[in-house]
Amino acid sequence: MIRLWPILLIFLPILRASDSSKDDCQRPSYLPRLPQRLQGEVLEIWTDPEPETTLTYADEPVIFKPSCEWRMSRTRLLISKLSRDEYYRIFPRRGPSPPRTTARVTTRRPDEGAAAPSPYPERPATPLPTPRYSTAARAAATRPNARLPPRRGEGAAKARPCRQPASIKRLPPRVQARITGIWRRHGPGMTCAEMHRKTKQIMVNLPLRLRSALSRSKPKKKIAAPPQLDCKLPHFLNRLEPALQEKLRRIWTGFREGEDCTQRVHQQLSILKANDISIESFRMPFPSLYEEDQAPQPRRRASMRI
Repeated sequence: MIRLWPILLIFLPILRASDSSKDDCQRPSYLPRLPQRLQGEVLEIWTDPEPETTLTYADEPVIFKPSCEWRMSRTRLLISKLSRDEYYRIFPRRGPSPPRTTARVTTRRPDEGAAAPSPYPERPATPLPTPRYSTAARAAATRPNARLPPRRGEGAAKARPCRQPASIKRLPPRVQARITGIWRRHGPGMTCAEMHRKTKQIMVNLPLRLRSALSRSKPKKKIAAPPQLDCKLPHFLNRLEPALQEKLRRIWTGFREGEDCTQRVHQQLSILKANDISIESFRMPFPSLYEEDQAPQPRRRASMRI
């Protein structure tokens, strides 16, 4: 008997599980609460048929034995046809999860007379978030008393001075006369904004070359041409013939810095022109700047792919 005790301990959980499965496989207790149209079908499922029922499948007799799983699945299929109100009237507190829904419902019955939940208090309307690029809104948030710039269309004409624009001086005389005539004929019915509007209309209809002149803040300064020769020997003296170099050196003999050199420069130019030497040709860069470009570059051999 002592040797059989470990074997009984092994098979005891299996026996208990079989007994519990037999107890669970019973007629549902909520059968009387089902609607009349489903009670007969559910009762037919849980009624014990004959020990062995022979059915015909593919012209062959098949022995059918209804199991507990088959009965439960058929019952759940019929319960899934119930409406939402009928389902929660049958299963108010316990029971399987509601079919085809994931909504959270209350555990009370609707006929218990429970008070309706109080509505949530209305939250005050929150303003929309201001964009980061709004400088005016940011200034108003940080400094409420700060003076904001006027919006577009609000006080725009008041901010401009009531006089003709100074940029019309760069326009042709004919256009200047038209704009000046607008500001001279300052009638009693014409406001400052009206004169600005007419002036702007004339400027907008100008040709492109005239409008580009208005866009420049200051007129471009004309670059004066550098003098042909300074009060000294020319910088290209070493590239001249030796006899010509000697003549130019004699001109500047005894010259002191600060003296008038106009006559000496004229003598120097006359000597250069007499020898067919153009000063413009010596304004080009030195030939040494082009030596690198004229030097033959080593050719690179293209790498051959194997």
